[in-house]
Amino acid sequence: MTDSNASAGTYDVDIVTTYKSGSGSSSTTYTTTKTVTIDVRGKEYAQIVTIDKANIDIAKEETLEFIVTNTGTSPLKNMVVSWNDLDGVILPVYSDNTKYIKYLDAGESVTVVYNVMADVNADPGLYTLDINLKLEDYDSNEQTINTTAGVFVGGETDFDVSFSESDEGEISLSVANVGNNIAYSVKVSVPKQDNYKVSGSSSTIVGNLEKGDYTIASFNITNTKNIEGTEDERESASTSNPLKVQIEYTDAKGERITVDKEVDVNSGNMTTQGEAGGSRSGGVSSYLLYIAIIALAGGVFMFRKNIQEKNTGN
Repeated sequence: MTDSNASAGTYDVDIVTTYKSGSGSSSTTYTTTKTVTIDVRGKEYAQIVTIDKANIDIAKEETLEFIVTNTGTSPLKNMVVSWNDLDGVILPVYSDNTKYIKYLDAGESVTVVYNVMADVNADPGLYTLDINLKLEDYDSNEQTINTTAGVFVGGETDFDVSFSESDEGEISLSVANVGNNIAYSVKVSVPKQDNYKVSGSSSTIVGNLEKGDYTIASFNITNTKNIEGTEDERESASTSNPLKVQIEYTDAKGERITVDKEVDVNSGNMTTQGEAGGSRSGGVSSYLLYIAIIALAGGVFMFRKNIQEKNTGN
């Protein structure tokens, strides 16, 4: 039996032979030694210990790493690593699905890297990778090790939020899913912030948004910063004070994700609140009031002139 901790290799074994010649007091003992060589073979075995990620985003180039370890006691040579997704959703890019390992000593590991991409039309879910590992044993005979791994396809998405319109203090925001994954139970909120105040509900649930879909979310928002000046100056002020918006959604894995966005709104058409707490329409109402006062003054002047002309005529 060979020691279980022995390394693979060639060992010399001495075989000692002892014998006697003659009898009684005249007998002589002779000893001879012969050395023979024995090859000790280790266990040839390897395995895929880990895969570096369990999630691959849709239509996004990513790296997929396999760590191959020689878990036997003998070196391995001429190893071939390959994998296959029977659904055809996950595919290698820039190369095929085969990698070669020329030599791997006992107890050592090597990392095999693939560039992969998931089909843009793939349904989010868990997909199976069939992994094949071929190696040569001590006598150059080929051995095959098959295993499987699960990879989830799908993940987070992204949104584009833009100012749509404003009407008497109500702000409408256009929310579009610009990523490659569906967003479930989307909620749009306007958090507490400087320069803006929400009257009524500060959040609204818009439902599910497929990739490429969009919706409109409306809020009653007051600009708490008194913005004076021309229209260009007011638009410049709105750009420097964007409206903060939060989008919450559930991804394909069931995780709740929060995305923060900033939106430039047209403050010139928003209801603004002065320091004294009174409200006014941004520039429009003041202008109309100014015109009304001038018209009223002109009417009073003409009325007095007509009275004077009549008195003079009498």
